[in-house]
Amino acid sequence: MGYPLFDSEFTNWQGDLETRLKEGFGRSIRDLGVEGKTLLDHYYAGVSVFGMLDEITRQHRLSRFG
Repeated sequence: MGYPLFDSEFTNWQGDLETRLKEGFGRSIRDLGVEGKTLLDHYYAGVSVFGMLDEITRQHRLSRFG
């Protein structure tokens, strides 16, 4: 599937995800090796930031600071 060259809503979605990962787990999307295509696929499939965050935390077995 092709995606637009620039989508400001995707940029906001990705930024929100990045912020929540850093604040909650001290890790970034890049640290975890999550591919950009994976993010695009999930975003355009309608997955919310919280849904993607849940998937990433389960896949990488992350636990919150605290």
